[in-house]
Amino acid sequence: MNNRKGYMFSFLFYIIASFGVSLTIKASIGVSAVNSTIVALSEVLSFKVGTVMIGINLLFLFGYMILTKFKFPIKYMLQGTLFLLFGSFVNLYLYELLIHIDTSSYFIRFLFLIIGVVITGLSVGMVIHYDLITFPIESFCMELENLTDRKFAFYRYGIDILTAVTSISLSLSFNLPLFLREGTIVSMILLTASMSFSKNKMKNNYINN
Repeated sequence: MNNRKGYMFSFLFYIIASFGVSLTIKASIGVSAVNSTIVALSEVLSFKVGTVMIGINLLFLFGYMILTKFKFPIKYMLQGTLFLLFGSFVNLYLYELLIHIDTSSYFIRFLFLIIGVVITGLSVGMVIHYDLITFPIESFCMELENLTDRKFAFYRYGIDILTAVTSISLSLSFNLPLFLREGTIVSMILLTASMSFSKNKMKNNYINN
């Protein structure tokens, strides 16, 4: 597959992933550590979730730009543009479409969480497969791995721990509900499994063809 098609599919799966993330947030029974901080900040600042999501990821993109000494302008532009779209679609889904769906039933919320995590994981796995446009946080951590003697997982888990503590602190300080709940554990298990499934499926198809 040529790069043009790869970029097109990466863009498509970015947008699909934003829908999955929106479903997990709509479920309101716990999200990932990073997203829990984003949702908490959204409540504190009275900004839309997608808007805060854009801001946080642009900060990581800027950090990545500094680490790489601004050597990849096209890559930065693509990442920034795609995440502007990602956050904008999250706002569209959460505040224009999903807002009309009744989620008072815990079963519906749990179903939303499962579907959202699986959609997100499958989509992110596809983006990873094409390996053309990574997510800003992952790019930042991968570059830290390249520059130090620590592994990618060390920095990625470090960000999860930092954001989890930040989320809990914001909830306690501003009397917000806790955004790290049972859904967070479900997300941790299903997200990795879904990502691995789609990535490996595409890899096997490529080998067989």
